[in-house]
Amino acid sequence: MAKYYCRKYFYPEKYDRYKCEQNELRVCPRECCSSSWCSHKLYLDNEQFAVLDSFRVVKAQNLEILKQNKQIIEKLALQQLQKLK
Repeated sequence: MAKYYCRKYFYPEKYDRYKCEQNELRVCPRECCSSSWCSHKLYLDNEQFAVLDSFRVVKAQNLEILKQNKQIIEKLALQQLQKLK
């Protein structure tokens, strides 16, 4: 059975500036409880939700890996600069 979900749950980097009072009041922010028309609603069945949720998790993991790699590169660059002095 398909349900309405909020795009902000799947794409927070794109929709972070939008505020949805309805969703902020809910315990589970991914489900959209707004009965009115909303441009951020996605109508998804269980399989579609699972795919998008998996992509969301992988995207968050990739972001964390990139942050760690950036820290490693900065640390190595600093070590190289200190060796040159």
